[in-house]
Formats: sequence, C-alpha cells, structure tokens
Amino acid sequence: GGIAKGARENDLDLTEKLTRSDAYAKSALEALKDAPKPNPALPDDQWEATKKDYVSQAHEANALAAMLRKKYDVEVIPVAELESEYFTAESSYTKVLGNRIHIRKRGTGPVIFLIHGSFASLHTWNAWEQQLSLSNTPISLDLPGHGLSGPSPTQSYTTDDYENLIIELANVMKIDTFSIAGNSMGGNVAWKVALHNQDRVRKLILVDAAGFERYSDGHRAEQPFIFTLLQSKLTSSLLIKITPKFLIEMNLKQVYGDASKIGEEDVTRFYRLMLREGNRLATVQRLSHPGRDLQDSIQFIKTPTLILWGENDKWIPVAKAEKFHQAIANSVLRTFAGAGHIPMEEIPDETVKTVLNFLKE
Repeated sequence: GGIAKGARENDLDLTEKLTRSDAYAKSALEALKDAPKPNPALPDDQWEATKKDYVSQAHEANALAAMLRKKYDVEVIPVAELESEYFTAESSYTKVLGNRIHIRKRGTGPVIFLIHGSFASLHTWNAWEQQLSLSNTPISLDLPGHGLSGPSPTQSYTTDDYENLIIELANVMKIDTFSIAGNSMGGNVAWKVALHNQDRVRKLILVDAAGFERYSDGHRAEQPFIFTLLQSKLTSSLLIKITPKFLIEMNLKQVYGDASKIGEEDVTRFYRLMLREGNRLATVQRLSHPGRDLQDSIQFIKTPTLILWGENDKWIPVAKAEKFHQAIANSVLRTFAGAGHIPMEEIPDETVKTVLNFLKE
C-alpha cells in the first residue's frame, strides 16, 4: 500500500511539473511573437536570431514534456551489463581519493592523460588512443559521475576536484611527468592541472576547451540548451528519473559539425552510460557547482600548448580558441573547417596527426 501510495504521489508530482513546463513554454512562445529588443542598439538580424533560438528551445521543452508523459518508469542499467559492453581488455579500476575510477592504459612511451568532457566517457578518445599508443602511453579515464566510474561518494564533481583526482591518479600510478589533453570541460580540467603543476606537465593539448566563460564586462557566455535543462529544478528532477534517448541524440547533433558522421552506436553509448546508476544525479550536482573561475590565471601557463578547435563548434565558439592562444604565450592554434565541438571523434585522423607531430617536437 505504501509503495502504491508513493507511486501515485510521484505521478501527481510529475504531472504537475509537466503541466507547469507546458505553460512556461507556451507563455514564452506567445511573448516572443512581439517581443521588443531589450537594447535598441542591438542589430535587427541579431535579435531575430536570438528570438529564433528561444523559440526553438521552447518547442524542445514541449517535445520533452510530451516524451516524458509516455514513460514513467525509472530505467537504470546495471553496471555489470555495461561492463560487458564498455569494459575493454585494457580497462581496469583504480581507487583514487575514495573513487573507483575506470581507466584505460595502452601502449608504451611517454604518458599522456586524456580527459573527456561533460556527458562523455573515456570512449570519446577511442580513435586517438589507437594512434597515440604506437609511440606513447595514453591513459584515459571516466571522471566521477561519468561512464563506468559512476558517482563520487563525496559528490566531488567540480573541475577543481577533477584536477586533484588527475594528480593523485598520476601519484598512484607512480607517473612523475606527463602530457595532458582535454576536451570541453576536460580541457578546463587539463589547463588547471598544467597551471598548478608546471614542473610535471610536459605538454598541454586543449580541444575545444572550456574555461573562458566570462566576458570582459563580467557577463557569462550563453550555455547549451542541455545545460539549461539540467540546471533547472523543474526539468532536472524529471531527467534524473526519465532520460529520453532523443535528447541524447539531439545533444550529439549539436556537438558534431557534420551530423551525418554520428553513428547509432555513438548515440547508444552516450545514452546507456548515462543510465548507469547515479550518473544522472551526479550530472545535475556537477552542473550546480562547476568549480573555481580561474580564467584570469590562464595567462600564467608556461607549458607548451597545442590548441585544437572545430570551426563549427556550436557549444564553445571558435573565438574562444583565439582567447586561449592570446593568453598562453607558448601556444600553437590549429582550427578545423566544418568540425564541431568534439573533433577528436568527428575527424580523428586529421586531429591526432597534429597531436603526434606536436608531441614529437
């Protein structure tokens, strides 16, 4: 009786939230029809583009609500089942700062740590690892709250926590010096590691890296729609329980410059690893506490740095690549036409060739 009562109460709570979500979205669509420019100096085409983006987000919210109404069960995929699919011959678990971390170590030669971005896993580096392992020792890992590693027992999900974890992992593995590459949020982690450990980091590779979130006037850059959803108390509480696969596919289409290159296996991997027990709640917790804003300290990085960027990055515009290049004196910038936010997945051969040449220098 108690279980049934709880289920009924949860259903009523969910229904109420979906109704509110619908109302907010419809209200936004109505208001946008004749909404005046917030700043008269704003160019008409820019305001129209902004309104178009807001309309798109409102429609996406309606679509999400409709999808959630179709399925009320909570799906969690057992770790053992995921391990049978994503735990490879080179995989192992290592205890680091209380976390059970899934790592993958391949090859022989100088060590390079590979740090994935938000919602991803170490598998984002699959293609790079194959080439890097011929002359280096790439070590990739699932950060806490991602992939097979699962949630942190201490809810340690900030980029500062991840920075500390990488250094402790190097200590545990008895690795003195190393190079490090990071994509998106993982890029933020990577440059923080380099900033605070310049005697240990030989080379730094930033791939569409996060970190320049703030403009000179103090305002913060707009973030992708998925982040907005997960930072909203209304939608995040729903997505922790119910995660439509179409939302993951929509997310991938945003981070690829050429969506035709997305394989069904890519969508399935992102989706299934997100459904690992604890990962969705960890994602919401992580986004509510991203870590210290140290972008004003990027200029103090002395490590030789390679900056790679997809020119069609919709999440972190290529203009941010130039900011990193200007801030880091000892840096080289290479951009890739047509590529999006995760060029190491989208155009792995072209990007890893650039990395290998950089590592040899």
